[in-house]
Amino acid sequence: MKIGTCEAKKGCLTKGWLEVGELAMGSPIRMPVMILQGEKDGPVLWINSTVHGVEVNGILICRELAEEIDPKELAGTIVFTPINNPSGFEERHKFSGIDRLDMDQQYPGNPNGWFSEQVAYIHFNEVKKYANYLISLHALGLNYDVLPYTIYKKLGGVKPEINQAAADMAINFGYKAICEVDLSTAKAELPGNIGGNLDCNCLKAGIPAIMAETGAASILQPDMIALTKKGIYNVMAWLKMIDRPIEKMYDEQFIVTKRKFPSSHRGGLLQGLCKAGDILQPGDSFARIFNVFEDVEVIKADSVWMPLGIGNDPVVDSGNVIGAVALEWHPVEQ
Repeated sequence: MKIGTCEAKKGCLTKGWLEVGELAMGSPIRMPVMILQGEKDGPVLWINSTVHGVEVNGILICRELAEEIDPKELAGTIVFTPINNPSGFEERHKFSGIDRLDMDQQYPGNPNGWFSEQVAYIHFNEVKKYANYLISLHALGLNYDVLPYTIYKKLGGVKPEINQAAADMAINFGYKAICEVDLSTAKAELPGNIGGNLDCNCLKAGIPAIMAETGAASILQPDMIALTKKGIYNVMAWLKMIDRPIEKMYDEQFIVTKRKFPSSHRGGLLQGLCKAGDILQPGDSFARIFNVFEDVEVIKADSVWMPLGIGNDPVVDSGNVIGAVALEWHPVEQ
């Protein structure tokens, strides 16, 4: 296995770069790559992070896992791409700094397209070549109070066993909340090309893949990093890549089958009025927006809500997404 300048060696961790573009001055744009190849045979698990440039918890998750896992005890190979969007990361921006596209809506990419499409094409060609399973590490918005959750997609035209393997990965990861996104019914959850997500295109290519929301963006959170590492170890245990039991993180897990992302109608300062994981009844307050003179808007639940994430970034304009809420959910056992 060779990805850019990073070539796998049995029983070793190797590091290198995948060149994905070039700046006007001629400097290369490179994506860091690490390959940890175990001494035993097994599947290839690809761990991807920072497809959005501000989602940084995953970078340290990749680094710590690469250093902690003993290749003598590892069955299979782990590929890490800790900074999937080097341009966005450099500018500390969710989107690419070159074309302002959301790279996680550009897969499978286009070799002759815009910058983000070209990067997605180069990256995804390597994923398709080697990966048997993939975990895409994300984070919610700036300064969010977050209930960590995994996401698995259900796609038509994908073999049932691939969709099921993704669901099993998301559940065994161990976060309290697991979001099931059926793209035949959830197309309007978020604007943009959801079908261009990395995990969706992995499923289409026969690679079970999930997303994990690992806390808030633009900040390193040691507790979230530690929790997410436990989840990845759980997936590795489920895949029999390591010999250890799956660790139960919560007494109860639930599957979210419907969610939405409330937004503001007024500009000002934002203050969350509840906590992630609370149960809000219709009419309960979710957040308020105020300015130097007065409160200008209170966002209230219009049905039973369970906040998955609540924005606390104090400065908002009208139309900013201010949170994520579950609308329908049930225990994993059902």
